[in-house]
Amino acid sequence: MSYDQASQTYTGDTMMAAEQVDRLIAEKVMGWTLRDNLIYEDEVLLMHLSRWNPSCEIGDAWKVLSSLLLRGIDVRIATRGYSCCASISSSQQEFISESAPYAICRAALAAIAGIQ
Repeated sequence: MSYDQASQTYTGDTMMAAEQVDRLIAEKVMGWTLRDNLIYEDEVLLMHLSRWNPSCEIGDAWKVLSSLLLRGIDVRIATRGYSCCASISSSQQEFISESAPYAICRAALAAIAGIQ
């Protein structure tokens, strides 16, 4: 990601790999534990990591948004031409991607873990 100081916007010219984003979302945002490509919550097996794709699947991305809302974090979603913009209401950061799920995940990682 590159950051344009004037518009305070991140652009996806060097996007983080989807698999890396999915892992970070599971651990940092959802608070799950990963062991041997399995996802656990409170030692209860939830699913195989390959079934969790919030950076690509909108259904999983909505679960991420729900988790943020439960924490009192407001993320705004908008379209900009053919791109999606996700922004964290408490800051001026915007994450733009051609994929709404990817933009949502990048905003979530910034809000919870400070990962740009």
